Amino acid sequence: MWSGPPGIAIVLGETLGHYRIEARLGSGGMGVVYRARDDRLQRTVAIKVVGDGGVGGSAEDRGRLLEEARAASNLNHPNICTVYEVGEATGRAFIAMEYVDGPPLSQSIPTDGLPFETVVRLGIQVAAALAHAHSRGVIHRDLKTANIVVRSDGGAKVLDFGLARRIEVAGSEGLTQSVRVGTGPLLGTLSYIAPEVLLGQLADARSDIWALGVVLYEAATGALPFRGRNEFELTAAILRAPPEPFPAHVPPLLRTVIQRSLAKEPAQRYQSAAEVHAALEAIQSDVVMPLPRGRESGRRRPWLVAAAAATVLLAALVVWWIVRPRAVPWERLAAAGSLTRLSSSDERTYDPDVSPDGRMLTYVGESADGQTDLYVARVAGGAQLRLTDDEAREDTPRFAPDGERIAFTRRGAKGAEPEIRVVPALGGDVLASIPGGAYPAWSPDGRRLAFMRRRGDRTAVELVVASPDGSEARAVFASDSVYPFIRSPAWSPDGRTIAFVRGTGGIATEIWLIGADGSSLRRAVSDPPPVFADSPAFTPDGRGFVYASNRGGATNLWFAPLTGGTPVRLTTGAGPDEVPSVARNGTVVFLNSRWRISLELHDLADGTTRTLTTHAPFLWGPAFSPDGREVAFSRGEVDGIWHVWIAASSDGATRQVTSGEQGEIYPRFSVDGRALFFHTWKTPRQIGTVSLAGGHRAMLDFSGTTGEAFADVSPDGRWLAFTSVDPDAEHIYIGTATGGPARRLTASPGAVPKWSPDGSRIAFAANRGYAGGIFVIGADGTGERRLTAEGSWPVWLPGGDEIGYLAFGAAGQEVRIVTLATGESRTLPLKVVGTNHPFAISPDGRSLATTNGVHLSDEIWLLEPQ
Repeated sequence: MWSGPPGIAIVLGETLGHYRIEARLGSGGMGVVYRARDDRLQRTVAIKVVGDGGVGGSAEDRGRLLEEARAASNLNHPNICTVYEVGEATGRAFIAMEYVDGPPLSQSIPTDGLPFETVVRLGIQVAAALAHAHSRGVIHRDLKTANIVVRSDGGAKVLDFGLARRIEVAGSEGLTQSVRVGTGPLLGTLSYIAPEVLLGQLADARSDIWALGVVLYEAATGALPFRGRNEFELTAAILRAPPEPFPAHVPPLLRTVIQRSLAKEPAQRYQSAAEVHAALEAIQSDVVMPLPRGRESGRRRPWLVAAAAATVLLAALVVWWIVRPRAVPWERLAAAGSLTRLSSSDERTYDPDVSPDGRMLTYVGESADGQTDLYVARVAGGAQLRLTDDEAREDTPRFAPDGERIAFTRRGAKGAEPEIRVVPALGGDVLASIPGGAYPAWSPDGRRLAFMRRRGDRTAVELVVASPDGSEARAVFASDSVYPFIRSPAWSPDGRTIAFVRGTGGIATEIWLIGADGSSLRRAVSDPPPVFADSPAFTPDGRGFVYASNRGGATNLWFAPLTGGTPVRLTTGAGPDEVPSVARNGTVVFLNSRWRISLELHDLADGTTRTLTTHAPFLWGPAFSPDGREVAFSRGEVDGIWHVWIAASSDGATRQVTSGEQGEIYPRFSVDGRALFFHTWKTPRQIGTVSLAGGHRAMLDFSGTTGEAFADVSPDGRWLAFTSVDPDAEHIYIGTATGGPARRLTASPGAVPKWSPDGSRIAFAANRGYAGGIFVIGADGTGERRLTAEGSWPVWLPGGDEIGYLAFGAAGQEVRIVTLATGESRTLPLKVVGTNHPFAISPDGRSLATTNGVHLSDEIWLLEPQ
């Protein structure tokens, strides 16, 4: 074990044991590497002196490093750099290794990548090295092009097996730093680290396969598959974004191998390096790919490269001269701005808002025990100031125009209405302001607040304008059954217009504009599903607003001009970039909140919970099979498209069921369990069915209805109850399970119907929000009655005398059970993070399936125009 001082450097010519130091080669992960002469065996070796020159870490780190080096010394393969000896001499720990004469692969890749044959040949060798190591229980953990040396004869040698203990974070800005995930060190170099390792899981052989995929991509293209201007964007890209598009010269078969190696989920990658080796060998032996015209198998012609560069530069100058702006618009400045991370936390930190002068930041912080409080801090850094300290939940803080006050939403005990409160920006008495209000937004003159509250009859949510003390309140707009969700208002700088969010459910949100007097309602940004728009914040000049959207694939910030022009992308990377706020100088503060969604089974008897599967970004709407052995669910991807998957209740093994271009959500099993019903994600929605035996898919036609969705199957399998969009609202309809004419069941608006176990009744909600309440009606359309004043997404319990439903309480989403005979309700002891997570109850009544948010980290970022 290491016992010597780490700061004593080696002197050239010095002897370390029987190794005579000849030259310094460079710094390794935990020490300095030298070329040395083995006087005993008369051979040249490489010596890594652990901790030499102060490079090493703690004594514990160095001891662990040496233990891993000893394990790596058992590897013996022509494509692995051999470890000869692990020892100590003159108070220094060292590792003696095979000296490989040649440049690292990272220095041998041209800007447009290596020739196809070279990539495959090197890939085969590296895959063989990994397969050998993995078969002996050794994973690399830091495979990268810098750790692969290419000899003059074309042979590849992989260095540093099992030796990595630090991470080098290298973005386009050249940033290098140590990073930790959870409570342990993150091993490897960020650009090559697999998503599951970034999420805190232990590295295994499939993590090395991911790194090999990055190496192959880099070798084939001359660039990395995931990119970002800083570690934040790079990490987000690795977790959620697809690889950058391949250049045309990369053959399809090689693309396939690389893409499978870079699957986000380890289970979808090659399961062993031997499989990658076999795939590359098959490409090498079975396919002869001619080089594209202009590409050579060895040298590039420098004069051609220079000429091409000059041509591109000249063309760029000509274009610039023609289109050069006389006054650069704000959105172009923001798009070229600089990004600064203001905070990063494994605990919840959300709803940031920047003060009008751009100097202060307010946000909500959540402690490990679940208490949420309001904080302020200087954008320039320094200590944070806590503004609240109680058991209530705070959210959506917003600075007043003068920067002196902050309005926020406070949610108290179970059943209590939310309320808007106001607190001085630097601390003081918290004043009650508007009972029942949420999502406050100040008018530009500070004399009014726009906010959301439930209408008196509790059937809708209203956009209201009032004085900060709640007086002179006036409803401007109300939700309906088509758009049951409205939130997040924002005033224009001239005070004439309010932007707000309307949602049909889940992430299907749109931004609308309305006059502060209730006139001139219009949609602000028109994109087809699955594109969403969220969280508007007006720019200081009032020409448009910044908002969050996935219109570019990942969720980023965009600028939309009020004139209706094409939105401009402000941030890049995999996101999600959300909740923007804009200061008067154009500075934008926003949140990057990283989550995974889990599909969970809760045992209703003993209260235990187990996870069947997780996914980023979305899982939603589970349903049990008739025998309870499987759970169908909707799974959303980064590009916004949804498909139906099935997970086994026993072990969580998953398989994909649908793959249509329109997207599919909300699966429900047929009575015999042989098929699934679903509806399309893109509008107009339509109900379809797919066979689980052969995958045959058919869309159902119900004459006289449009926008059919949220179907539920009657217990005898003959009928479907579903939601249809009528001109005035959504209503419940009933039709046969094969399509044809359908009859309207409810006179009042309704959504998300569920058949009772005996088929005689149907439960439904007034809408898909939480305000409308739960209703029951006979299957013949008679006997309608209201069970609860609030809630949505009803689910019958097997006995038929109770109904579960979703409601919103002080701690967020709750699952409640109402007894039909008495109308009394109780809340289940389930912790559901997030909102709108519909659930299902197993046929035997023992298990409840739901999806749930799993928080990873929150970061607040600053985008400054330059």
